[in-house]
Amino acid sequence: MLGSSYGGGQAWLLLATSGEGARDPGTWRSPAGRLVRLAAVVPQYTWTDLLYSLAPNGRQRTDAAPDPATSGEPIGVAKQTLINGFVATSQGKLPDYSLRWIARTNAGEPYEGDPAVAEARHGLTVERSAYHQDGFFRWLRSGRRARVPVLAAQGWTDPIFAPVETLRMYRRLRESSRGYPIQVYLGDFEHLTAQVKVPDLLYLHRLGNRMIDHFLKRKGRRPRFDVRSAQTLCDRAAFGPVVRARDWDALAPGRLRLELGGPRQTASPLSDPRAASTDPVVVSQQAGRGCITTTLGRTAGVAAYEVPLDGAVEMAGMPLLRLRYRAAAPDIQLNSRLWDVAPDGRQTLVSRGAYRAVAPDPAGADAEYELFGNHWRFEEGHRLLLEVTQDDSPFFRRDNFAGSATIESAELVLPVR
Repeated sequence: MLGSSYGGGQAWLLLATSGEGARDPGTWRSPAGRLVRLAAVVPQYTWTDLLYSLAPNGRQRTDAAPDPATSGEPIGVAKQTLINGFVATSQGKLPDYSLRWIARTNAGEPYEGDPAVAEARHGLTVERSAYHQDGFFRWLRSGRRARVPVLAAQGWTDPIFAPVETLRMYRRLRESSRGYPIQVYLGDFEHLTAQVKVPDLLYLHRLGNRMIDHFLKRKGRRPRFDVRSAQTLCDRAAFGPVVRARDWDALAPGRLRLELGGPRQTASPLSDPRAASTDPVVVSQQAGRGCITTTLGRTAGVAAYEVPLDGAVEMAGMPLLRLRYRAAAPDIQLNSRLWDVAPDGRQTLVSRGAYRAVAPDPAGADAEYELFGNHWRFEEGHRLLLEVTQDDSPFFRRDNFAGSATIESAELVLPVR
């Protein structure tokens, strides 16, 4: 089974569910009643938790399998221009209930306790997301049947489906069944501003052909169930290098801890030209695919931390951001943007993140979350710039509750090779 984008979510679901008249996950009945069983699955640049992909809350990490029962609380920060773009381009294909869910999302906070929100949550997770098929993981732990091998491909720079979509599934598969046969490939594809270089996809397709040849046709050598990653390069004519590791933890075993200091002030709402210039929906329409860059200056009301680096740094994975803050607002976002600043002042967006908190303690609260990640090399002489903002609209929906916050301290931890 091969599936890409929305079809990739269906491929994951086919692995984690059974068809009518079939008992085991990954099996179903043909129209003639014959039992059909998956030989291998290749989901590409897609979701395993559709709610989180559209409205991340910052609570899901890649260092362990998130608990599906709690990691979706609270409802996250909606990717508003993306969601509204789906409506604009659907040409009446979306069912009424989807339009109802989107209308409720656009109405905004508070979400808690609303039955319409609960309906949308259930529809996007339990009904449409492989990660939430708890019966499949119980079945895996029982060890009753052979495991279906998987090649999962995810885009480092995909603004719709971030790498966590594959890596959460990678973690839970291997926690449910030791050594589960899953190979992961991370490259610079697929939606909106992702570059989708032909050599990148060719590399992926060779891995997929090798997987399917071996497990369906019984041809060729058994694939290695490792983790591979292609470094993100803004040069459209360049590709690679592709690095390999025995597992996800071995891809970038080092940690670079940066104490960013404080205090800094943030506020919402605000007018931030830098946020407007980083909306991947708008940028892809105006400039096409490629790295998002800017030369705009700082925006008041956005906490900014600029750090020189001691030599080149190769990051591969999800930066972890730890914040200590004070805020009186009953509902707050603490979103982030990570930039590579060249000696000439040109800034390239490396990664970003989203975080929503409900009723934080006004005396002081902590936020700890991963950014969406990348495989990126900060060259010697470059600086790192981190921005923390309560208002990263239009891409992330602005919180209905106005307010300000003081970021008392900030620490950024980079996974490095």
